[in-house]
Amino acid sequence: MQATSMNELAEQVLAVPRSDVLIADRSGGLSLAEARQDASDLVTEIRAASSVVRPTVAVRLPLGSRAALCLTTAILHDLTVVFLDPAWPDERTKAVLTAVRPHVVIDQEGVRAGDSDGAATELVSGYLAMTSGSTGAAPKGVLAPWASVSRFVAAGAAELELDAAAVWAEPTPLSYDMAITNVLLALASGAQLQLGSTADGLRPLRFATRVGATHVRLAPRSVELAVAERRSAPPSLRVWGSGGDRLRTSHVRAVHELGIPAVVNTYGTSETIGFASAARLLTGADVPEHEGVVTVGDGRVGDWSVQLDSDQLLAIHSEWAPGGYRFGGQDGDGYPRWSSTGGVVTGDIGVHDGTNFFCLGRSGRRVKRHGIFIDLDYVDDLLERAHGVASFTFQDPSGRLLTIAEIDADRVTNVRKALAEVVTSEQLPESLIPVARVPRLANGKVDQRQARELGASEA
Repeated sequence: MQATSMNELAEQVLAVPRSDVLIADRSGGLSLAEARQDASDLVTEIRAASSVVRPTVAVRLPLGSRAALCLTTAILHDLTVVFLDPAWPDERTKAVLTAVRPHVVIDQEGVRAGDSDGAATELVSGYLAMTSGSTGAAPKGVLAPWASVSRFVAAGAAELELDAAAVWAEPTPLSYDMAITNVLLALASGAQLQLGSTADGLRPLRFATRVGATHVRLAPRSVELAVAERRSAPPSLRVWGSGGDRLRTSHVRAVHELGIPAVVNTYGTSETIGFASAARLLTGADVPEHEGVVTVGDGRVGDWSVQLDSDQLLAIHSEWAPGGYRFGGQDGDGYPRWSSTGGVVTGDIGVHDGTNFFCLGRSGRRVKRHGIFIDLDYVDDLLERAHGVASFTFQDPSGRLLTIAEIDADRVTNVRKALAEVVTSEQLPESLIPVARVPRLANGKVDQRQARELGASEA
């Protein structure tokens, strides 16, 4: 039965009898009864810290049972919540707190009133989803109302075949939109939620084995990390979800070779709640692909749909999607942006073959050199596919193309020579810079600001 609100859905989930834990981390777990009681105790503390009926609560905690309890409390008691990663630089934390002006802050020291008088009382409660910060730009946040979330979770869980018998393994902090979607899907399905750490995200198979996971959903980079573990997936792991970036055919093949029967490739943005398309790719079945990138599905999940706009950019439509940014950014300024028809133009270049949609990367990763537009992601794709090298290519202020790559210095000359044989002179980086590791955020995406700074310092 479709719940009319996230609160009602949460109550339905909490009414399902369970003999084991609902939420767990390395320090222990919470049963259903404990989760309900602890949420009641926590909301009492929150209301004592603020006189606002529906306070906005900023949570600055590492991923764990306490952070998940804050999310559960917000759902059950109709609060607005925003998650801040304790590992963020101070400037980003301050920028978010200044923009949100929360009534209440929850951190390692406990529950306290916000440092400001707080924002105006929200007429609609939900969670504040933020951009990941991969480009280094100022944070932007959009309010995802619980009523809209409740419209998504049943359809999203169905795409992942997620139910109360499942065990979801989550190693990514809740400040990232894909992680909070994952946790919401697990909670709404009655699945057991096993929470890890950033270190667990670097060894996803070991983490999944330790907790007996049936499901994960991570950025494509995590496939490479799993392969590097040189071990098989646990027999329990039956669905490997992917999102947040383009998934290559080689990634799908690698997951299947690890012994995981199903890959679910999802497509969505933090501006539109959850994901609007999903493709289920099974071992032994044909995998629809375009230029080495696999499909994101037929463009519909529940009340959400994907379309191509006149500029061949992917756009997401839903009457339940938020209508604009809560803070940061301006509608119509860059991507994602809200169109006059009500959809969100993501800024991702897309293709539709009549059945399947494909995401080919960000339009902002196309730059002009010598009068010709080139795709920087294409260079990185070639290095990964032909040489197994993780890299990030960018254009510096002088117009040079620089590529930082996880490669030994003695391979640089040969790899660049091989690259020169398959790309045009405009696409060939002036420098291939060996680094120990391409900087990444906790969600697996490249930290573009740090990558540019590293490349500039080493060039």
